[in-house]
Amino acid sequence: MTVRLGVLKHLDKMSATPSIPKNKIIVVTGMHRSGTSTITRGLQVLGIPLGLNLIQAQFDNPTGFWEDREVVEINNTLLSCIGGQYDSLAPLPEIDVADASIHPLFFQAIQLITEKLAENDGVWGFKDPRLCRLLRFWEQVFRHCNVDVSYILAIRNPLSVID
Repeated sequence: MTVRLGVLKHLDKMSATPSIPKNKIIVVTGMHRSGTSTITRGLQVLGIPLGLNLIQAQFDNPTGFWEDREVVEINNTLLSCIGGQYDSLAPLPEIDVADASIHPLFFQAIQLITEKLAENDGVWGFKDPRLCRLLRFWEQVFRHCNVDVSYILAIRNPLSVID
């Protein structure tokens, strides 16, 4: 099986390692239990740094979630601010980063992106299933940080996700 990722298309012919532009973020998103952890772990194997502050493996995902703790914290707080929950199907309201309760999270996310890119030589990958619902917020963060973003969307049969 051959997997081709647009971000990894430029290979150094001598070393066969990816040549990735600086200020590059790779975002993995998809429903819980849709394969996002497997894809994100695969990115790490391909040389995309995920950082060191990852949520530990647990009984429901024994090989690891590969989720950055700070991203999950921002997303959980953001959901709380707008009256949402990670497992709710209810529509979410528009997210206004100028709103007094959300504005600090916006700057926290900007700081996080800036730090992660600095720590990882200008390249960072992350995932959180909550991104499916909060991507508009993060897109504003990415624009503010002037980063090049690639998205990987995990899609799995909903019956398999439920199972």
